[in-house]
Amino acid sequence: MKTAVLALAVLVTGATTWAQSIIENQRPPGNPITLPNDAVRVVTQVTLGRGKWLLSGGATLQVTVDPEVNGYYIYTLAAFSKRPHDIPMDGRVGLDSRPYATGWIPANPKPHAIVVNNDTETMYLVVKYYGQVPAELVQAFGSITAVKDIP
Repeated sequence: MKTAVLALAVLVTGATTWAQSIIENQRPPGNPITLPNDAVRVVTQVTLGRGKWLLSGGATLQVTVDPEVNGYYIYTLAAFSKRPHDIPMDGRVGLDSRPYATGWIPANPKPHAIVVNNDTETMYLVVKYYGQVPAELVQAFGSITAVKDIP
């Protein structure tokens, strides 16, 4: 997993100057995790300091199936979660489905804001796949980016 990077950018809009703190982390395609059917797994994570953050990112699942099996679907869920093995079931969860076939499937949660009231909070990019017939192999990689506005 790539080490988190901290950067500082300054934006000037009219008479207002905003500084942004940006934290990123990724699991590269060359180092994917393997997903069992119907289980939540962490793709990557970031640790945030106190304040309001906007989270974005997503994952890609590489699916290999038995070519003799057809007529089924594979479903994916993705979310940003405070708990590493839990997908919060709310409007921020990304859901996708594909016919049962070998290929790539996106697993992208919706971007959303989080307020960190503690000194630090770890946010996880979690994914889950469910195959009506389990795939032979499912691997995932992806990234998460957090942006904090500092007025």
